[in-house]
Amino acid sequence: MARKDPAFRADDGKWPATDLTGLKPPGHLHHLNITTRASYDDAAFVEGCVGITSNRCLIIADGFYEFTDPAVTKKKRKDKWQFTKTDEPIFAIAGIWRDTKEVGEAFTMLTMEPGPDIAPYHDRQIVILERGAWSDWLDSSVPTQSLITPLPAGSLQVEQVG
Repeated sequence: MARKDPAFRADDGKWPATDLTGLKPPGHLHHLNITTRASYDDAAFVEGCVGITSNRCLIIADGFYEFTDPAVTKKKRKDKWQFTKTDEPIFAIAGIWRDTKEVGEAFTMLTMEPGPDIAPYHDRQIVILERGAWSDWLDSSVPTQSLITPLPAGSLQVEQVG
């Protein structure tokens, strides 16, 4: 695939990336999560997130972490939980990207209300797309909301790693 193919915009570790707000200078690897929850008061912001029709990208990953308050009260660090997709070595996170002169290439991961596998650990989660929806996410004619759905229970494996 070509370098400009949206499926690889955020996956190539050689590309400098920053969040969409431009808070980090080019050359710093960073991202910002944007929620798709309709509970925000700013209707324009919410509509902008749920009505995304361009600059969609896939952020390829093999796992992610969530942190919870430690089960042992004397432990100073939070408990660290690793999530991976059941029976799949990689998965795709729904993202959006932009390229500006001031910021350079930037991307963000969309978040949503947690699904059944994440809810015990966090009050939101990244939007993980089922493999059959990857090309739909990149197709601007497919409505965003039809793709932003929680995975069924058991889709993610969780392991305490710290």
